[in-house]
Amino acid sequence: MRRIAWILLTFVVATSSFANDERLERLNPEHRKWFEEEVNYIITDNEKEVFLQLETLEERENFIIAFWRKRDPNPATPENEFKVEHYRRLEYANKFLGRETVRPGWRTDRGRYYIILGEPREIQRFDGYNDLVSTQLWFYEGDTKLGLPSFFYLVFFKRHDIGEYELSHPIVDGPSTLLRGQLSYAYDAQAEQVLDRLTEISPELARASRSFDTSEPPDLIGGRASLGTDIMLARVEESPKRVIRTDYADAYLRHGSRVDAEYSFNFVPSRSVFSVLAGPEGTPFVSFSVEIDPQNFTM
Repeated sequence: MRRIAWILLTFVVATSSFANDERLERLNPEHRKWFEEEVNYIITDNEKEVFLQLETLEERENFIIAFWRKRDPNPATPENEFKVEHYRRLEYANKFLGRETVRPGWRTDRGRYYIILGEPREIQRFDGYNDLVSTQLWFYEGDTKLGLPSFFYLVFFKRHDIGEYELSHPIVDGPSTLLRGQLSYAYDAQAEQVLDRLTEISPELARASRSFDTSEPPDLIGGRASLGTDIMLARVEESPKRVIRTDYADAYLRHGSRVDAEYSFNFVPSRSVFSVLAGPEGTPFVSFSVEIDPQNFTM
């Protein structure tokens, strides 16, 4: 349990370090909304640091242009498909996933994971059961290149059947929180009864209540929840940041005091080779070449 508490504390500290940054006060309302709300789940720490270092409106606007350009899956088309899909998810979260709370949808648990992962492959809703609180089981196919399971669950529930849907953590919450009248989850006969009842309702829900990762073998005897869920959730949170090259942000952090911001934001990764060759009468000539990968050319 200490391990879980430490992981959660680390995540809270990491996500709140910029929230208390005094530099936020220098941003105009539009840029602050973009930074804190619109791209909160997909922007990397390096990009956050660069954005908060910028001094002028023009620099911030150029940064935002570069931010979306780096995420454009097909620069040859006039539309940035990634950006369009991101704002579609954000709009959906705010419109439909915050109805049970006064908070905007993007700040809810369901909103966060919907924005990060997109539309689930399937959603099973459990409502109207005498002994089961309102629960949703979301099914996702994960990108194994990002360290995600090929197939995984997310479980959301209304604690005590009131308020908004929360993520049900297999260890922190446990299967018993999905049933009415269960105060705590213990590995005893009561836990076995809880899992039996969940299995009667839905075998997949019973399995997901112990681990979100379907590749992990369930504990069929003791019913213990898996520790692997924490690793999986951490990878889910990082997944939109792991596929992006942030060379332009790294370039600004390295050279920002000496190079114009607009130049850094248009930074193109390259490799260079040079050699000194002897010319006529021993005159030295410098041969210099720059190699740029094809995907970094804009036609």
